[in-house]
Amino acid sequence: MDWSRAGRRGLAIIGGLAFVGALMLGALFPALREFVWHLLAGWWYFLRRNLGAMSPDPDILLSGLLAAALSVVCLHVVAGWWFGTRGLAWRWRHSVLAVAGVVVLFAASFLVPGVILMLRLPFREGWLTF
Repeated sequence: MDWSRAGRRGLAIIGGLAFVGALMLGALFPALREFVWHLLAGWWYFLRRNLGAMSPDPDILLSGLLAAALSVVCLHVVAGWWFGTRGLAWRWRHSVLAVAGVVVLFAASFLVPGVILMLRLPFREGWLTF
């Protein structure tokens, strides 16, 4: 895509106007500004308040690592056999990446209650009323 000088200038003007418009909306509707700020930075306040109370359990971490390693080996054996019957290659990194993806999705599932709590707080605190 060829960005001409006039195109870049126009894009900068539109971006600047959008930024100024967002600032004006925040000044006109403080509840909206608080709500957006809470959604964007609420996780920081949550971590600051609760991270000190959390402590890692070595037994749980060890059993999780062993389960992940066993999952990688089992997946590699099964997928290697299945892909091998079709003349394709299945590498160890494929197994490791698949298990790592499942672990990341599992960890991300814990974010859902936090997001729900962050969405409920402005209504509970009386910032937004309908």
